[in-house]
Amino acid sequence: MAKLSLRNLRKSYGDTEVLHGVGMEIEDGEFVVIVGPSGCGKSTLLRMVAGLEGITSGEIAIGGRVVNKLEPAERDIAMVFQNYALYPHMTVRQNMSYGLKIRGMKADRIRERVDAVAESLGLITYLERKPKQLSGGQRQRVAMGRAIVREPSVFLFDEPLSNLDAKLRVQMRLELELLHRRLGTTSLYVTHDQVEAITLADRMMVLNAGEVEQIGTPAEVYGRPASVFVAGFIGSPSMNLIHARRSGTGSVHVEGDTLAPLALGALEARLPEQFVLGVRPEHLEVCPEREALLVVNVNVVENLGADAFAYGTIGGQPVVVRFPGGHPVKAGDRLAVRAAEEHTHLFQAETGKRIELEAAWVSA
Repeated sequence: MAKLSLRNLRKSYGDTEVLHGVGMEIEDGEFVVIVGPSGCGKSTLLRMVAGLEGITSGEIAIGGRVVNKLEPAERDIAMVFQNYALYPHMTVRQNMSYGLKIRGMKADRIRERVDAVAESLGLITYLERKPKQLSGGQRQRVAMGRAIVREPSVFLFDEPLSNLDAKLRVQMRLELELLHRRLGTTSLYVTHDQVEAITLADRMMVLNAGEVEQIGTPAEVYGRPASVFVAGFIGSPSMNLIHARRSGTGSVHVEGDTLAPLALGALEARLPEQFVLGVRPEHLEVCPEREALLVVNVNVVENLGADAFAYGTIGGQPVVVRFPGGHPVKAGDRLAVRAAEEHTHLFQAETGKRIELEAAWVSA
């Protein structure tokens, strides 16, 4: 195990810069998830840590040792790929032991280590099979087992669950979490799936077009998103983001609709005339219209048993409300909802950055 340091990392292809000064200190034994949409630079960053991509500028240190100029084999890392990357002509045992064999480890020690890891991953009965005889989940276990037997300082995971079906992804997420608790190895995990990020991470880095939008625990990122991008990317369904403007009297307007007055007191002067109001669907509760923050024109209601989602608009902007299943809401209704002060978020309209105001919403 070792601390992993990413210091002002930049990556360019010709004149095109794809990573813009990425930095983070990852503590010994910490599980950090890099999450972001396709093309944001997360896999490139992981490959730079692995030594598979060159670094334009900045430093990577593993266990206090700068590894910029070291070959991948010299960095004491193990990587699990999206496509498993197993040798098709080798058995499970041979795939798991190959890295130890080329490092010159004795055969009896290799067998002992492979057997122990295979037992922990439920692979002991598959050791003599070849990859084509395994399911997708079993192949991914073999890929993880091959990394684990090396006992590296750092694990690197490049979207390892993306090729699995939905049910198996849930199972493998749980297995990954249990595995990390048992091994305690420093881990860097890349995914575009925000559910994976929230459920697996000790801390997470949200990337957007090569820029770090936010670093924090899942609770911090979900509860206090640093930008409109983070608010819209993390959470399912994503946060409602409503473009609004204020008047001098505290009223808030949305394209012809008026929301509840905004009780800011002396802070009102610090609120820009135009801003973005954010509220998560689960934090909107149905209420009498006289107490409402928003009155939503419902277009579609989706019943999922325990929960239901009302999809509608306010001032032409989309809004989603989550409420208990069985509520008598239907398409065409006007749905009055409110949110507690601690669950409302304000963002700059121009930059998308969070506005740190302790705003309180009151009834109209």
